[in-house]
Amino acid sequence: MSIKEAAGFIGKNCLVSWFDNAEHMFSEVMRVEDVLCVPLYGEYLIGDEKEVRLDRITRLEAVLQ
Repeated sequence: MSIKEAAGFIGKNCLVSWFDNAEHMFSEVMRVEDVLCVPLYGEYLIGDEKEVRLDRITRLEAVLQ
């Protein structure tokens, strides 16, 4: 997923699914606060409680809440 694609979800409650480094899958509903590129670390989706690397996200969709 690119920064441009993820930026369309800023300010929305979204269902985010991703894999961690150990290949465990997680899914969580979170409010997307920002999307940014951290030098030397990569591109991140910043949620209200978590940060997730964009290259680990498998699903991102807006939900009503």
